[in-house]
Amino acid sequence: MATRNRHPSRVFQPATYIGLSRELSRIWQLEDRIVGSKLGLTPTQVHALADLWQHPALPMSELAEHLQITRSTATRIVDVLVKKGLVARTVSREDRRRQEVELTNKGEEQYLDLESHLRSIAQRVIRDTGPEASRLMESLASLLEVEREIAKRESSSNPPS
Repeated sequence: MATRNRHPSRVFQPATYIGLSRELSRIWQLEDRIVGSKLGLTPTQVHALADLWQHPALPMSELAEHLQITRSTATRIVDVLVKKGLVARTVSREDRRRQEVELTNKGEEQYLDLESHLRSIAQRVIRDTGPEASRLMESLASLLEVEREIAKRESSSNPPS
């Protein structure tokens, strides 16, 4: 039987990492719901606006990939955003057979409202916790980028069966 070291140390502790990861996920999901409800959007719709802000004129398949959802789910989300006037479907400049999704002026304004709200939350966190929170947020952003790349490599080398 393997023995477990339950004593905290500076060495990586998987249980701590998993617990922290889970808690951060819960906090971010709560923030997504709060921000989305202020704007009348679901968390996935908020993420779609953010992706389209970062990557203008995305084909539906790429938007679905970025959101980590199926193409049919992405299509339903885009349908709602089109009805709200936040995005538009356009014909690709490179391949006229392909449609792309892009933010409308109203969608850009909505995204800027979202960004402003998130910036205000971050400023409150930094104000309430001090300058070390800013460094921590930068470190978390770097960690998330590394984790995203690792997950991408893992999923491409171990496709689901």
